[in-house]
Amino acid sequence: MQGFWGTYPITAENLRQYYEKEGTDADYHVLTAFHEQGIFAHLTMRFLKEEPGTARIGFLILDTNLRGQGYGKKLMQEILKLAFSYDHIKQVTLGVFENNPRVKACYTACGFQEEKEKEPKTYPCMGEDWPFYDMKLSRTDWEKGCFS
Repeated sequence: MQGFWGTYPITAENLRQYYEKEGTDADYHVLTAFHEQGIFAHLTMRFLKEEPGTARIGFLILDTNLRGQGYGKKLMQEILKLAFSYDHIKQVTLGVFENNPRVKACYTACGFQEEKEKEPKTYPCMGEDWPFYDMKLSRTDWEKGCFS
């Protein structure tokens, strides 16, 4: 089974086609982050109909020139503020590919914890099934305070 993403890195055109296909679901938000030099990141936030009270972060793409400088963590902190500003949101979830330990460490530093699965999950990408971790952060844990 071939996933939607047939190439890497993902391009602006890939994203445009994907969102055109997704339609205009009111529970699906496409977000772009800017700084002084322009766009530095892209991501989505969905309110899951199948899991009421859950916001799902996806397709977080950070400018490769800015990786390792704390932008990912700052962006995630702002997205969590946004997600939890909705009273009905009780948890935020996301997935991170197994072959991306630096990003997993960033999410862990923001308070996310890996959800233990009996069977590993995979996502079809570039003709392969890529293993990934589901991670979550509850409102209660987020409200407890700062994560390093």
